[in-house]
Amino acid sequence: MSSSLVLRLPELLLEILEHLERDNASLRSASLVNRTWFEQASSVLWRHAYIGNLANVEPSRCQFYANKLFYYHFSIINCPFLCRDDLRSLRFPRLKRYYGHADDITVPTHQQAECVSQCLEPGLEELSLFSGGLADAIWDRLASCCPRLRSLHLNDAATNQSADRFLVVLRECRHLVCLKIAGNTNTMVSDDTLRYLVSRQNLECLELGRLIQRSALEKVIDSTAPPLFAKLKRLSMRLESRAVQHVTNLLTSVETFRGLHLFIVDDQTSIPVLRHIASIKQLRSLEVRYTHSQTLPREEILSLQTLHELEKLDLSTTQSNVGLQSLTIGDDDIEQLTSQLNQLSRFIFYLRCPMSIKSIRSIGRNCPSIEMLLLYARCDLRALETIEKPLFPELKYLGLGSAREDHGPLVTEEYVYRRSHCTGAKKTPNG
Repeated sequence: MSSSLVLRLPELLLEILEHLERDNASLRSASLVNRTWFEQASSVLWRHAYIGNLANVEPSRCQFYANKLFYYHFSIINCPFLCRDDLRSLRFPRLKRYYGHADDITVPTHQQAECVSQCLEPGLEELSLFSGGLADAIWDRLASCCPRLRSLHLNDAATNQSADRFLVVLRECRHLVCLKIAGNTNTMVSDDTLRYLVSRQNLECLELGRLIQRSALEKVIDSTAPPLFAKLKRLSMRLESRAVQHVTNLLTSVETFRGLHLFIVDDQTSIPVLRHIASIKQLRSLEVRYTHSQTLPREEILSLQTLHELEKLDLSTTQSNVGLQSLTIGDDDIEQLTSQLNQLSRFIFYLRCPMSIKSIRSIGRNCPSIEMLLLYARCDLRALETIEKPLFPELKYLGLGSAREDHGPLVTEEYVYRRSHCTGAKKTPNG
């Protein structure tokens, strides 16, 4: 088949132009070749186009371009023209992602609901709502109109449904693999909802803003038949310290599990939270954020050295005025910890502890793949000038911080870009 014939066949031409998906200039040029090229190039060009671009299109052509959109972003900025009478009747048959974010005061709820209703198409795979509560009719249509829905992301402002109604929606969305409900005051997640999510066999990502207490977990575990969290890959929760062991017991046998993000909402230092987490040997990413001041024992931190596959480790607080410290851990302990975690690419360690430049050298020597390093320490970086070879060959961001004398908010001391020690780094504005 000659090359000229290939370029005249729409299917093959589209496959070629898809390699230019993010090259808007080339796609615009291709669309000017002839009618066939225009059809295929515009299809690729408009996949991820900003929805507001429809405001510049002749009304008679709006549906033509709406047919090509993969992504719809509703916001205060584009609301005035998206709610125009001539645009309300548009359909988006190829839409895959809807992202709704609007101020309830500025944008009437019924207008937001109309935009969401427009986007409930059979091909929709991701729905994110960060705006006012939606009408019951929208939720009722969601499962029946969007059989391919795989990801649902809500925040407090969008969670106006009862737990029973929401549970019905979840059961109808059989292909849903990712559920995120942000915020900490939502009422949509009851104990029955939690029990259903734990037992759902195809769930891969779960984020719950509701505080999960030990008593609720115990009821769920006792009344649910295994396997639990059968295919889960990532979990984010707000927990009491006493509930952590119950969660880790569920996850240790889940072979697919890789990422854990916990908010610890009390100051029960007698409970070995990190030691319980260390039982999940398959972890690749671990974030533990504390909402109350804590003093972590040395043994608690060193228990993480058994997580040999860990690539991201984040021990920090949710607010700058929350103190996190470990007075007994020092340079030798950092050496011991990082020597076992040599796969780390991201290391955030916001603990007040006796740490010197020796710890930075240990991290660089033991973790050559480090791209981000944030430490709560004051170090004299001039000591690194005696090192001949790059200490962090892949580093892109280095942050060193220290506390004020009154133990107030975290003060950023310096954000450092040193080409002599960070050959793979991209220069930051502070560099």
